[in-house]
Formats: sequence, structure tokens, C-alpha cells
Amino acid sequence: MSTLNVNNIQHVSGDQVTVTSNLNVSGNLIVSGTLNAKVTDFVVSADLTTIGDAASDAVTFNARDIAIPNNINFNSNTLHISASSRTVGIGVEPSSLSTASKLQVNSTGSQQKWSYDAASSATIAVANDSHTTLATGETGNIILDAAGVLKLDSNTGDISLDAGGTAQLAVDMDGSAGQVDIQIKVDSDDLVFKQYDGNEVIRIADDRKLYFFDQGGEHISSDGSDLTIGAGSDINLTATTDINIPANVGLTFGHATADKIEGNGSGITVTSQALTLDVAGNITLDADGGSVTIADGAAGTIGTLLNDSTKLHLSSSQTGGGLVLSAGNQNTDIVFKGNDAGTAVTALTLDMSESGDATFNNDIKVTGDIILDDGGSLKEAGGVAAITFDGSGHVTKIGQDSPSSADVLTYDGSKWVAEAPTTGDITGVAAGVGLSGGGTSGDVTLTLDLSELSDVTPVNGDKLATLDSDGSTEQLTTVANLATLFAGTGLTAASSVIGVDASQSQITTLAGLTAAGTGAGSDLVLSYDSITVSDTNAGEPQLILKTTATTKESSSELRFVKDGADTEDGEFLGQITFYGEDEGNNSTQFAGIIGSISESDETDEAGTLELQVAESDGTNTAMTTGLKLEGEHATDGQIDVTIGAGAASDTTVAGNLVVTTDMSVDGTANLDNTDIDGTFTMDGTAFDVNATTTCAIDNSNTSNGVTIATATSGVPVSIGHTTSETTVNDNLTVTGEAIFNASAKVATAMNPGTADGATLGTTSLEWSDLYLADASNIFFGDNQEVVLTHVHNEGLTVTSANASPATGVEPALTLVSGIEAGSAILRFRPDQADDSEDTAIIGVQAGNHMQLSSSGLIMVDSAGGSATGGDFQIRHSGVTGFSFNADTSVASTTFTIHDDGNLANICSLVVGASGATSLITNDASGAAANLSIIPDGDVQFKPAGGNISFTKTGVSSQGLNINVAGAAASSGQVVISTQAAGQDIRFEADAGGGNCIMHIDDNDERVAIGGNLTTPTTTLDVKGSFRTEPVTLEATDAITAAEHAGRILFLGEPGGNADVVLTLPDATGTGNVYEFIVTVSMSSNTYKIACPDADNTITGQIQYLDEDGTGAQSFPTVSASDTITLNGGTQGGLVGDTLTLIDIAANKWMVKGLMRVAAGANPATPFSAAVS
Repeated sequence: MSTLNVNNIQHVSGDQVTVTSNLNVSGNLIVSGTLNAKVTDFVVSADLTTIGDAASDAVTFNARDIAIPNNINFNSNTLHISASSRTVGIGVEPSSLSTASKLQVNSTGSQQKWSYDAASSATIAVANDSHTTLATGETGNIILDAAGVLKLDSNTGDISLDAGGTAQLAVDMDGSAGQVDIQIKVDSDDLVFKQYDGNEVIRIADDRKLYFFDQGGEHISSDGSDLTIGAGSDINLTATTDINIPANVGLTFGHATADKIEGNGSGITVTSQALTLDVAGNITLDADGGSVTIADGAAGTIGTLLNDSTKLHLSSSQTGGGLVLSAGNQNTDIVFKGNDAGTAVTALTLDMSESGDATFNNDIKVTGDIILDDGGSLKEAGGVAAITFDGSGHVTKIGQDSPSSADVLTYDGSKWVAEAPTTGDITGVAAGVGLSGGGTSGDVTLTLDLSELSDVTPVNGDKLATLDSDGSTEQLTTVANLATLFAGTGLTAASSVIGVDASQSQITTLAGLTAAGTGAGSDLVLSYDSITVSDTNAGEPQLILKTTATTKESSSELRFVKDGADTEDGEFLGQITFYGEDEGNNSTQFAGIIGSISESDETDEAGTLELQVAESDGTNTAMTTGLKLEGEHATDGQIDVTIGAGAASDTTVAGNLVVTTDMSVDGTANLDNTDIDGTFTMDGTAFDVNATTTCAIDNSNTSNGVTIATATSGVPVSIGHTTSETTVNDNLTVTGEAIFNASAKVATAMNPGTADGATLGTTSLEWSDLYLADASNIFFGDNQEVVLTHVHNEGLTVTSANASPATGVEPALTLVSGIEAGSAILRFRPDQADDSEDTAIIGVQAGNHMQLSSSGLIMVDSAGGSATGGDFQIRHSGVTGFSFNADTSVASTTFTIHDDGNLANICSLVVGASGATSLITNDASGAAANLSIIPDGDVQFKPAGGNISFTKTGVSSQGLNINVAGAAASSGQVVISTQAAGQDIRFEADAGGGNCIMHIDDNDERVAIGGNLTTPTTTLDVKGSFRTEPVTLEATDAITAAEHAGRILFLGEPGGNADVVLTLPDATGTGNVYEFIVTVSMSSNTYKIACPDADNTITGQIQYLDEDGTGAQSFPTVSASDTITLNGGTQGGLVGDTLTLIDIAANKWMVKGLMRVAAGANPATPFSAAVS
């Protein structure tokens, strides 16, 4: 190798200097144009290398990666890259770089700017007190999007949310032990919770009230002792279980002692000046003890209502008194009513206008006596006596006749009368049904007339009149006796029915036996295990099936029927067997025909027919199938035929064998002069074509040609002898691989089938060596514009046909790594044997710039491949501005921004294992280094894990967690929780007063709302009022617990003329309450409320009021009621009508309601069983 040694070489403008061997320059190398170093290694060992001599000059590295084993220092520590510590510093002295922070920035402006363009930017500012501010330009948002949990960790436990530099909301996580304080920081501001659509849900107002829905009249507040619930309208309590009031705590109305309801744990006391129960429906007194007592102060019990499980007793406890039922108004009757099998009846009416006359609706049943005071009468309603008694208890008169002595009572066809008895003879006899004759005098004869009797079918037990054989004696017998008489040999009579005797096992003769009936449809049924027909005459017996029908399709049929409940594949349906005696006189089967099922699936049936004969191996005889026909169940029109049994079987075709499709021969076929019009397939072990002269295989079809071994993959094909030559007269196309076990010689060129259509080798099959002659070229590109040329004894040259100063195109050598985590390296290596302490530097003169440009990644690997180190620093005038630490010996990577006055005032971004990221501030003086996030738009938290945690530094168990999509948060929910058990959550309304609007007590699982209630005393302490928004139901819909339970449901079909069907959910005993109010009267159709299925039923009643004020009527449900219909008329459905449905048990709904009907209309029950 030749070497050119020069002391000084200077490029002359317009000239070009080309060095094709080594170039050693011991002096200065000054290039004012372009320096192309197309070598393997480009080594510059000068103490100072200057590239460019003007501020406008630029240095461009087109390599993907630049590997520098030592440090890089730009412009007096403006940017310093340390290879030993793997850190980057901007404006930081190399000696001050922290190995814990891989990127450190120190700026006198205490602000670092990250820009997308001139207007879009973000800044990180670190003040002297280590306060760090992260801000965006324009209207940009700051988005913290964590793959795991997004954590804000404050050493002081405080988090402040500001707007334009003014604190708005503060979170104090350690202000008081066991609680997290959320505080509004602007006096008079409210804390408002809104839904996604912007609708207000809860407002914690500055007036220390908790508002619901909006800042209207519904709120909860407290004055420190009392809780006030304010409501613009009603207060609805829709608890799904109980509402608990402590014992000895009462509900007062008006005056605290005048009207009060209070319980002491064992009973409820109602104290009032006067008590009025005025309900639209019924009043129910339900006493499990069965007794309701009426008391009068000191007088004690004065009366009792008692249930003895069968009757209700009304008793008086007044000594010497009694029980008085009094109708106070003049002439007002007392009426006793009851229910007779579902029908209301009036049992007794006491008519006060008639001095208490008693009118009974039905019979009077008396177990004792009926006592008439000193005689009297039993009269009909008009007052006329029917039976009269005297004072001694004698009946003196029956009816209206005054009897005389010896008179008798006679019924004259309409009434009983008293008259004198009559005497005399029978005056005549009349013939009845089935008789004739009669008379009025003398002897009377009655004759039996059979024509008058009804024609009936006799049954067992009927009797018959008979005469004996000589006709002299009349007798009586039964149908059963006649059946016994008629039953002959082989027959038995039982209960007047004649049947065949079970002992008759065979018919001994057929003489005179005929079928029941003649012609079509006549059947002869023989039920026997076997029927044997035998005869000794030659050619007999014969079984002849004969038909006289002349139509083409008509014939006799011998049918085998297997009438089993279930059949299966392979099941025999019928057999015809042929038996004879062998030489040893043994009965032996020699042939048979079997019909069976091959596929029994419905609509996919197929059958099998087998012809069998006996065959033997010389010792044992067996029946073997020789001909088998099997239908194909999956292919229409296909029947498979198998001939012969075993490979030794011969099949002889005496005439021609015509094969219209393919023929497959599995063994050896000797074919002489065979003409095959279909496909000839040989499945034997060998197929040998050995001609003594010429063997030609040809095909006149130029489209299909001749194929060899194409049916099965992997079949080897051998052509020619090992010493023979094989000639291909035309093109040879190989669609798979062409394998040459010896050398392949190409006389001219070896070309791909199409341009850019083939490769030389594969990823797993590489060529070994490639030998090219001197001065050979490798051309690249469709027009071969780039050429790699071998220069004899020198090396390789890359030239480009398009490279020129005019086009600006230069030949480029690009190093690309195919490894995802790897890199292509252009190394600058000092030319010493030991370079461990040397530094490779890419530098520029003062006032100039260096640009690192890449469409992909610019990587600074300061470790040089070692296991530790890796700091990257950017400095200015020796002061670190920012540093970056990617030391692989620790579990995290740190990006640090330094205060230019004190490097200990920092803001660090630390990325640890699994992508865990922390943003940490530190003040050198030990003061609190606040972290401010000041976006020009919104601050968004998007944790993929769903959790946002607020904790105090070093106390992970104290803080607040917001779960927006994690496992603890159900669909559509956001869960706010403390970090550990026993911590409370407080919501405060004003900036400095600490007034609590809502307090959630974790230990007692209680909530206090309003009135600064810091310690809830019950599960829910509420001051003020709250309500839920009603739901208007205008069309057919499904009622659900999630959307409708506990809410007011308006029935408001807009026109009042379309059916609205509302389906209830399945009742499970949740106690959910559904309140329905009609807001639009139904005019021509109906509102229907129905159970989801017939298993669900409704119990209860609905009260109806007439608009004309004529009265009220209640309609109860029945056991199967499942639908309520309101038609706007007789069944209700007018504006103001109300219904309440409660889920009280599994499949059980309770209803109560108040309906109106128009004046003059008669109410009708709304209940029905309409759900199927």
C-alpha cells in the first residue's frame, strides 16, 4: 500500500484533489469546498480540528449513528456530552454534572423552552427557591398520559389548582390526622360537580349549603347543631331498605310537645292534641299479636279487637256496660256486610226507620230455639201470617184457611189448603211408557210394548228377559251369561267381552279363514314368533304374492318393517337366509341377504344391502359379504358398490365392463389392448413402463400437456441414467426449487424472470463466497446510476451517475441497523494502541454552529458499550443547564433541569421500571419546592390504569385516590377513595373558614351533608332538602331499577290517544318504589303497566272516586293479576291520577293508587291476567 505524506495541502478553488491511497497530513488540512472521505476509517489525530470558517457554515452527518467513545463539549460547555457518566449537560460545568440526573440544564433565565414551532412551545422554569413551573404557549394543553397510575406526590401534603396564578382549589392531605381536606381558595366561589353533558349535579356553595340539581331551593345546610333540608317542593325518601331513626328521638309537627311521633325500641307513641287519619285509600291496622286494644287514659282498656285466626272479635271491657253499635243520624240503618266466594253481600240490615226491623239476605239458621213472645206468627214480607202459634206453642193456622176439626192439608198444585178428607175406590189405571192397555172398571190388563222402549247398546251387567226352549217359562239372564254361552273352543268370555284364549299358540287349520273384509284396505294380521309352511311335494311349498293391478308402478311387495322406538347406524332391518343340511346333516346357513341402516339422521338417511354366502378356511365356516351396495348420505345420486371379499377374491366379467368415469386399480392389472376413455389411476406399489424400442408419452391437447407426479406433494421424479444426458428442447420452467447437486454452468447470462423479480439467496440459505474478476462492477438501480467498482489492488469505489455540484447530489454511504434495539455506527477512533483515556470530539470554532440532522433518531452513546455510566450534559460556560442519566446500573433514567444559580435547585423527570415516571422538585435550602402546572388550556389526566392518586411524600397510606376506569370502578362510575382505611373525606366551601359542606366518615361508614357536620351521627346526616328529577314516559318502554326506581314517573302520552305499554322489571324483593302520576289524560287508548312474565303478579287495591262525588269504590287484585290498564274512562287515567308499585318479594309487586272516573261513569276493575 502506498502512502502520501505531505506537510501542508491546500485545496485550490476550481481544482479537485483525489487521493486513492492513504493520506497522512502532519500539518494543516484546509478544505474550503467539499471533503469526501470515502474510506473505511477516517481518523483525525489533531489537537484541534476546525470544520468551517464562518458562522454560516454547517456540518452534516448523514450517518444514522455517530459513536463517540469519550466526551463531546460544544462551545465552552454550552453543550457537554459525557461518555464516562452517560450524562448530558446544557450550561453545566462537566465537574458539576450529577450522575443521578442524565440530563441537566442550567440557565440564567431559569427557564427551559421546548418548541414545536415559533408559536407552539412549552417551558420548564426553576426559580432560586427551586419552585418549578411547567407552562405552554398559545392555547396549548398539558396532557399527563400515564400507562399506569398517575401520581402527584407532595412533601407538604398540599396540592393547589390555580387559574392565571390565583389559587382556586386546594387539596390538603395531612392538615388533620385521618382526613383529606379539599378547600375552595377564592372567597364566594362554589364547588360544583357536573355530569359529562355539563348538567349540574351537586353544588357546595359559599353560603355553606349543599345544593342538588342546581342552585335552586333544594339544599342541605347546618348551623352547627341542626341540619336543615330545604326543598322547593316535596322531599321524597326512596330508600331501598329502612330509614332508621334512633330510639327516643321523635318526629315533631309544629309545637315540639303537642304533636309528636316517637319510638323507644319496643313501640311507637303518637302524641297529639287530636289525631286525624285522612287517606285516599284504606287504613290497615296490622297487629301480629292478633289484638288491637282501645284504652281511655287512666280508665285503662275499654274495648278489644281480637283475631283468633278464624274470626274477628269485637268486645267491650266496660264493667256493667256493654257494646253499643250506634247509627248516630236519624233513620240511619245499621248494615252487616260480608263476602260470599268473592261476591259482596248484605247479610243483615237493621232498619232504624222501622224501629229496628231486621232484614236477612238469605236463610236464618238457628242452633237453639226461635222464641216468640207469648205466641205470634211467621209472616211473609207483606205482613200476611203464614204460620200462627198460640201462647202454648200450638200451631193454630197454616196458610190463609181457617181449618175445621178433622180437616187435612192438601196441596192443590200451587199451595197447601185445609179441607175435609175424601173417600172411594180406584177409578182407573193408565198405561205408562212401554205399556199399553189400562181401564177404568173391572179387570185391567197392561201389555208390554217393546216398540216404545229406547234402542241402547247393552253393557256388562245389563239383564235380559228370555223364554225357555219350549216357550213355557219366562226367565231373567245377563249379557255376561250370553257372552259365556257364545265363547267356543279357544275363546274366553270376561265381563261380557269375548277374546282369543292366550293358550291358543297356533292356527291348526286355515280352512275357511278369510280376511276381515275384501278389496283395498283389507288386512290379515298374524302375531306369532314364527310361521312355518311345509310340504312334501316337489316344488312346494310356494309363497306367492299376486296383484291384478295393471298400472306400470303397481306390483306386489314383500316388506320388512322394524318398528323400533330408536334406530342407530348399522342396525339390521331385515334378512332373507338360505339354510340346508351339510354332509353331517347339520342345519347350516349357506347364503343370505341383509338390509341395514348406514345413516339414520332424519332427512339424511342412507341404507345398505349385502349379499352374503358361506365361506370357510377349512375349519370354520362364516357368512361373508360378497356384494355390498351402500348409499351415500351426503352426496345425491351416489351408491358405492363393493364386489368380492379379500385380496384373493376374483371378479369375472363375462361380457364387456364399461366404466363411464374413473377406474382405480389397487393391485396388479394385466390389460391387453386396453382402450381407456376416462382417467387411468394405478395405486399399486410400482408402475413399470419398459419399452424395447421407443416409449412415447404425448398429448395432443396443447393446453393441458403432460403432467408427471403432480398429485402428491414431495414425490421425487428421476429422469435419465446417471451417465445419460437429458435434453430439454424448449424452455424449462421450474415453479419450485431447482437443486443442483453438482456445478451449474451458464454459458452466457443467468437472468431473473422479470425485473426486480428474483433474489440471490434467502434469509436462511446464504451463498458462501462470491468471486468477481478484476475491475468487475456491481450495478444498482433500474438505470444503474450507482456502481460499486473493484479497483485492482486498491479497494472499492462507489460512483453515482447523478452526482454533480449542479444537482447537489452526492454519493452517500448509509449504515442501517436491522436490529430494533441496535444501531449503525460510524466510529471516530484515536490512532493509539491504548485509547481508553482518549476523547473523540466533534467540535466547531467559536461563533459557529454544528447541526445534527436526522429523519429518525440521533443517538448519543456515551458509555461506549460499558455496563455503567451514561450521563449526558449540556453546559454553557462550564455551568450545567440540563443533564440526562441513562446509567444501566440503576433501575431508572433521570432527566434533570438545574437552577443556574444553585445546581441543587432542580426539577427531575425520572423514568423507572415498567415505565413508572416521577416528576420531582428539590430546593437546596430545604424549603418546599412547589410544582406549578400552568397550561394555556386545560389540564388533562388520562391514566390508562384508571387511578389518580394524591399522597404526601413518604406517607403512601395518607391521601386521596380517584379511580376513573379501574377494577374498582363500575361502568359509567368514577370512584373517589382514600389511600387507607380509617381516613375521612371532607368537602369545604370557603377559602379560609374550613366550613365543611360534606363529610364522609370511613370508620362509621356515615355521611354528613350540610351545616358543617364534621362528625356524622347516623348513616346519612342531611340538613336541607333534595329531590330527584321526574321522568316523563310518553311511549312504550321498559321500566328499569337503574333509571326509574325512586323517581316520579309522569304518564304523559303527548296526544292522549296512543297506547303506552310499560313493562316492569322482574320483582326480587328489593323494596324499590315506582311512583306513577298521570299528566296527560288518556282519551282513546290506554296506559298499561304490565309484569315481565306470568310468574310475576300484582297484589293490592286501587281506590276509585266519581267526579260527581257520588261515592268511592275499591278494586282488589286477584291471585293472577299481572296487568294494570288505565283507559281514561271507567278504569281511570285522568290528569292527577296516581299509582304506587313496590317490589316486595320475588315475583311479587304491591300496588296502591287513587283514580278518578268521569261523572256518571261506573268504575271498572283495572286488573287483568294478560301476560302469557
